[in-house]
Amino acid sequence: MYQNMFLKCVLILLLTSCASRSIDTSHSTFTPHLPESAQQQVEFISHQGEGAFKNYLAMNLPWEPFSTLRSQIENELKIALKHRGEAHITVITPVEYDQGLKEKLPISAIEQIASKRQLQKMKWQAVCVGEGIKDNLKNYYVVVRSDDLTRLRQEIAQEFYRRGGAREKFNPDLFFPHITLGFNQRDLHFEDGIKKDSSTCRWYF
Repeated sequence: MYQNMFLKCVLILLLTSCASRSIDTSHSTFTPHLPESAQQQVEFISHQGEGAFKNYLAMNLPWEPFSTLRSQIENELKIALKHRGEAHITVITPVEYDQGLKEKLPISAIEQIASKRQLQKMKWQAVCVGEGIKDNLKNYYVVVRSDDLTRLRQEIAQEFYRRGGAREKFNPDLFFPHITLGFNQRDLHFEDGIKKDSSTCRWYF
């Protein structure tokens, strides 16, 4: 008798648990929209400067469509996100440059390679809106897939190795292309333990 009662209790608990999960659709009802103008080609912006974290390579993007997308995220989450008022896909990060590439390959040479390969015309695809979380810090970004940008990093790596750069100083395959939309306090990066790839997707387009 007690065994039957126990089995009935377990069955009720399982049914209740399943029911509660089926009702929770908070992550599936919202579908963000990225305007087609996000793919519009704009002029390249050089990022060269003195001191740490001032040099990097990025594909410049039109700001307005990503500002529109950020507003959608803010409305969904009922929060206001901080942002930089511009949009880009980082191809070579400041850390990758400062801690590796600059030993053999100045930022001017990197930009020459990017210009030759027509960086601003390279193709990319939006995968989802990702959410990065560390403690009480949160940031939101468009996870991107781009074979063109991956090949560009590989070409930069080959030139770096050709000039005598050590392979352990720069890994072209360690690449998480994304477009930052906003954050609650500060942006989060790979150095914070955040990989901005499809594993962090919260909403799909």
